[in-house]
Amino acid sequence: MSKLTQEVISFIVAKKDDSTNPSYKTIAEEIKTTFGVVVSGQAVGRAYRDYKSTKTKPTKSETVKDTITLTVQVNKNIAEQFKRIAKENDRNQSQLIREWIKKYCLDNNQAKLF
Repeated sequence: MSKLTQEVISFIVAKKDDSTNPSYKTIAEEIKTTFGVVVSGQAVGRAYRDYKSTKTKPTKSETVKDTITLTVQVNKNIAEQFKRIAKENDRNQSQLIREWIKKYCLDNNQAKLF
């Protein structure tokens, strides 16, 4: 991976993880201004999702015995919207929930768990 590619991916991740959470299209426009590289909003989305998915997969040390099944109850309409939106973003619900749990733990000083 080239240094420019790494810089652009780091830029995308920093922007998406920012509390303002800009759209992929907005980030693509900022990439053009900052790096002089033209990319589509879709390409930005794919790069971000690919990067994040590699960061949230279970580690090699995790085995089935180290995991649990977590069951939650949510409003049916919200659950259906969540599933639809996740699919539109080439993600699945489990990935997103695992990411949220990991981020929540890290944000609350539980980095030693990972």
